[in-house]
Parts: sequence; C-alpha cells; structure tokens
Amino acid sequence: MMNSKENYNKINTAFIVLIASTIAFRSFCTLLIILFTVYNLLHFKYLNWPKSLLKYVLFLSLPLVFEILFFGNNSNLALGFKSLEKYTSLLIFSIFVLGNYKQLSFFKILNQYRYLFSVILAVLLLRFVIVDHHLVQKYIHGIHMAEMGYKFAESFGNHAPAINMHVAFLLVTNVYFLLREKSLKLISINVLLLLISLVSILVLNTRIALAVAIIGSIIVFFEYFTQRLKTWKIVKLSVYFVAIIFGILFISFKSNPYMKEKYSSVTFAYMDKIGKLDEIENPEVVVFNAFVTRLSIWKSSYELALEKPWIGYGSSDGKKEVVNYFKKTNQHFLTKYEFPVHNQILDFFVKFGFLGVVMAITYMLFPIVISLKSKNVILFCFGMIFFISNLFDDFLIRFDGIVFFGIWISLGTVYYLQNKSLKSSINLS
Repeated sequence: MMNSKENYNKINTAFIVLIASTIAFRSFCTLLIILFTVYNLLHFKYLNWPKSLLKYVLFLSLPLVFEILFFGNNSNLALGFKSLEKYTSLLIFSIFVLGNYKQLSFFKILNQYRYLFSVILAVLLLRFVIVDHHLVQKYIHGIHMAEMGYKFAESFGNHAPAINMHVAFLLVTNVYFLLREKSLKLISINVLLLLISLVSILVLNTRIALAVAIIGSIIVFFEYFTQRLKTWKIVKLSVYFVAIIFGILFISFKSNPYMKEKYSSVTFAYMDKIGKLDEIENPEVVVFNAFVTRLSIWKSSYELALEKPWIGYGSSDGKKEVVNYFKKTNQHFLTKYEFPVHNQILDFFVKFGFLGVVMAITYMLFPIVISLKSKNVILFCFGMIFFISNLFDDFLIRFDGIVFFGIWISLGTVYYLQNKSLKSSINLS
C-alpha cells in the first residue's frame, strides 16, 4: 500500500504528463495547470527546497522577471498585466517541478508523454479523415495542398505553426526510445508511435518543424551508435539512416507536389524585395509565407528597436509599435495583416531593449548548456528545436510556447540537478 508521499509523487507525475500532452488544447491545459498548482499548494510539505534552488527558479522565470522590471514601460496597464499573467506558468513549473526534483524522473515522464501525445494525435488524425473527409479527398487529388496543415490544426482549434515544435520534439523522442527498445513487441509499438508522429509532421508540413525533426533524429541516431559501435559500422548505418530519411522525403514530395514548390520557389521568391513587398503584385497570394516577408518584418523590427535600444517599448506596446512602424514606412501589406515580429530575440529587443536580447539568447540556450553538462541528448534536442524555432517565430509570447518551454526546461533542470547530485555523491565516496 502506497503512503501519502508516494501518492503525491504519482499524482504529480500524472499532472505533468497530462499538461505536457495537452498543450494544444489551451482551455483544458490551463485548467490542468490551475489544478496542478492547487494540488501542490495543498501538499507543499512534500516539496524539498534547498537554498541552491532559488537561482534556478529565478532564471527559469526570467521572462516574468523582465515583465515585472519593465512594467512601467507599458502605456496600457491592462495589456501589461495580461502579458505578465502569461508568464506565471514559468514560475509555477519552476517552483513545483524543481521543488520535487528528487522524486521526478525525466525519462519516465518523457516516455508516458510520448505515448499519450501520440495517441491524441492519432485520434485527431482519424477524426480529421472522418469529419473532414471532403477536404482529405481534395488533398489526395493534389488540390489546395498548401492549406492541408492549417486545416488539420484548425480542426481541433489550433494553428499549424503553433504546434509544429511539439510534434517535432515528439518525433525525435519516439526515435530515441525506438533505438533503445529490445523487445520485439515493444519495437512494433514504438514503430507505430514513430509513424503517427511522422505522419502528423508531414500533414502539418511546416518547414522549420520538418528541418528540426530531421536534425534532432540524426543527433539522436549518432549519439546512440557512437557509444555502441565501431566507426565503420556507424558510417554504414549512417548511410542507411540518411537513405531512409531521403526516401521518406522523396515519397512525401512525390505524393504532395506542393512540398517541392513550397521548399523551393515559394520559400525563396522575391528575395530582392525585402522591405518593398508592396511592389509585388498580389503579395497576399505570392509571398504571404515566403522568407522575404519574414526578412521584411525583421528589418522593420530591428530598425524600430534601434530607436529605443535601452529600455524598449514594453510588452503592451511592442507589437503595436511594430505595426505603426509598418504604417510609418508605407508598408501596406505588412500593416494590413499586422504581423508579429516572428523572431523571439528581436521581439524581446523591441520590448526590453538590449537587455532583452541578452536575456532571450541566454534563456533559450540554457537547455543546451545543461544538456551538455548532464549528457542528456533528448534535452539537447529540445533546446535545439526550441532555439531554431524561435529564430523564425516568437513562441515565448504564446501560451503553447511558454508552457512547452516551461515544463520541459523545468524537467530538464531536474535531470541536471539529479545528475549533479549523483556526481557529488560519487566524488565524496
């Protein structure tokens, strides 16, 4: 029979797995975070709080700290409080996850998460095929392939670019566990989980997600085999692995002609029109998702940030000032659609000035640093996925991005602290 502490650990782990797996469903996930907070407050006596944890809590809550420090910059206090409230989950996870760092298991939670999230994605894909069969039929015949990922995400109230990181991380995680499985039965289950995440990422079809998923899979592959095989065997297996990846991509490009267009002519069209998108005929149709649009947004955001480089414009005014700058510089296409910055470093530069740039880079590189110190390849891949994704988007202004980073970096820090504690024990003995 389990004692109260064992029950607490079991329920706490279940909460973390559920939160990590349901980020795509904002309302439900928010409810889980509230229940997780209340549950931990009621069982606060079980948390372990050495003074050394305080610096990690403060660091993992840095965006919230900056919101408080630069709160006076906000011209609209209501919007300022709204922005500040979004980052409270970082403090919640850092306090209650790190406070339980001796009991939580990073890889146990990761394993349970990938099972649950894969099942959720499988159900969503099946539901999409059944409920939106008219759209699926259209895509099978190669019609309007560009909208497929967006329509799939919309079918469960989301936006394709908002969940691409999560699915990319899931795919890399499934590759990691598949490589380490010995049982034939479990290998079959792991192959199925990998296929679900692979199909999901190909359906979503966002460029960065596909790129980081491939990079992460290659990193996990090399890490596994370099520890177990001689060099010539690694080279041989690497050839097979690369061939499989290119084979999957070849089939995907063949079955979805838009992919070839998207990853070539669409992405890099009109690169001579940076900051001059209105000179393009029908920019909504031609360059809405093109790289030149991102570069034009970044150019304007950078120029705006340089006008107030020390303290920035504040969270409530950051996006508004960027849109006003579009208008001021007669960029009508960008003004019409009120594009956000689409780069987390630049976004914090606009909001908090130079200190925001330092904070963004340091904060997003933290999982990579502690992964190298604790030799955790999955944590490294998580950091790589998050950092690269935020070079092309600004996920730390969104609920899904904040919760995704907050919960996994807290668990990654738990693993790092456990590893650090174990090394200290070995050295003392």
